[in-house]
Amino acid sequence: MDEVDFLIVDDDPAICELMKRVAKSCGFSAAAATDAGTFKDLYINNDVKVIVVDLPCRGLMASRYSASLRRQGANPIS
Repeated sequence: MDEVDFLIVDDDPAICELMKRVAKSCGFSAAAATDAGTFKDLYINNDVKVIVVDLPCRGLMASRYSASLRRQGANPIS
């Protein structure tokens, strides 16, 4: 897989695929995670520039991960 610079985090695979297509059409190298383990792996092993997170994502505790990333200052999160 190419280096990922656009990461989508959502528990709905259909939403992930749609957003990946849109991101790729805009020139990003996009990947999606539907669970916490995949999210962490993709984030740690790539130079991610953009993260789109479904905050109420089941089982992911996305708001907690977002807060943690915000504290680390690695990526701007809004």
